[in-house]
Amino acid sequence: MAGTLFGLGVGPGEPELMSLKAERKIRECDVIVFPNKDREKCMAYGIAEKLLNSLAAEKAPKKCVFLDFPMTKDASAVLAAKKAAAETICGYLEQNLDVAFLTVGDPAVYSTFVHISAFVEQKGFKIEVVSGVTSFCAAAAKLGISLAEPDESIHIIPGSYSMEKAFDLEGTLIFMKSGSRLAELKQFLLKQKTENNIDFEFYAVSNCGLENEKICCDLALFDADSGYMTVVIVKNRKPLKGAHYKFFQNRMCEMFPCHKDQTGTLEPENFNCLFCYCPLYALGKNCGGNFYYTEKGVKSCINCTFPHKRENYELMKAKIKELL
Repeated sequence: MAGTLFGLGVGPGEPELMSLKAERKIRECDVIVFPNKDREKCMAYGIAEKLLNSLAAEKAPKKCVFLDFPMTKDASAVLAAKKAAAETICGYLEQNLDVAFLTVGDPAVYSTFVHISAFVEQKGFKIEVVSGVTSFCAAAAKLGISLAEPDESIHIIPGSYSMEKAFDLEGTLIFMKSGSRLAELKQFLLKQKTENNIDFEFYAVSNCGLENEKICCDLALFDADSGYMTVVIVKNRKPLKGAHYKFFQNRMCEMFPCHKDQTGTLEPENFNCLFCYCPLYALGKNCGGNFYYTEKGVKSCINCTFPHKRENYELMKAKIKELL
């Protein structure tokens, strides 16, 4: 007799996104294993904490084990940690105890569980996997967008992959695990717009479903310090050739670029003067820009760069249609 190791995907962060099957397995298993030695910093524990507290109140407490997986590029240290974790798990399985290994997102996507289960399986123990909601699917739901149409492909790009090669792929690009490379990714994407004249939709969701969740749909305003749990989505890439009517600059204007000093978010090379004296002013609160009302009730657009962004041409057209 021996126990079974279950790899449970508990979703991207929001406890309600944990599946009923994952919850049932947590209730049934004897030992719950987490991929972090620090309980307070363990995201998987934070997702399951309410359920575990409930089980303890029902006098059915679970043995929680926190394993050390060091964040290092030292391959030998990482391998040693995985083997040690597998040995710990096998020790419980040999006692005929079922073990649930909780992993954020889905166990099949960039998960430590895949490597642990390989070691455990070599020892002859049974493995079962319970799928979970991935961070990029949860991010798309938060944004209210489709990741791809029926005839489009989707590419998941890890932080270690070449950004140049990724941009050559057709379809939607989803950048994950970028972490310290987010600043590099931002500059790369800005270059595609400004120098290579490539237009695309940009979305970023950090800490999806958590209290510190951040959503950004403006590449220029994207915070490159958003952290490891940030998903960047790039959609509908297309060259701007033949669409010069979308962009115009009046460099002879004594105010050019008129918003740079106030916001610092737009470079002169990418500053669109096409909608100077914004036609959306008359829409009041529904213009979509960054405005405020003065003490005298006057609408001030001094901090708004909405009409001056190259990528906002289609949005401006839609707003003008609404105005008409």
